[in-house]
Amino acid sequence: MKSQFVADFETTTDEKDCRVWGWGACEIGNLDNVFIGTTIDEFMDWCEGRADNIKVFMHNLKYDSQFLMSWLFNNDFKHVQSKDRATKTFTTIISDKGLYYCIEVIFWLKGKKIKKVTFWDSLKVIPMSVDEIAK
Repeated sequence: MKSQFVADFETTTDEKDCRVWGWGACEIGNLDNVFIGTTIDEFMDWCEGRADNIKVFMHNLKYDSQFLMSWLFNNDFKHVQSKDRATKTFTTIISDKGLYYCIEVIFWLKGKKIKKVTFWDSLKVIPMSVDEIAK
């Protein structure tokens, strides 16, 4: 079974300095397995460096995906259809109404061996605010 994590970004919204300035990830079911960092580069390195192919749940993926996809395009990843998956590609599931469900990032693919991370929108699983979930 793939390891599953929940992750969140802290970001700036300044047009001249729009970036991830903090991130955290925690393994679901293991509160002692927590990772934190200060850049999206660190976050993506963490994703790629996992021993297994992980699932990462982000609450409101539509927002976080702007930072993820910007990083992917700026690091020479290509958006493709799932049948065209290859090294340094990613696929998305986004509805015609703009609802974001999933982003699958392929770091490398060699035959049947694959290194990937799949981001899922936890808002679709638990349709309430993070504040309401905590209460």
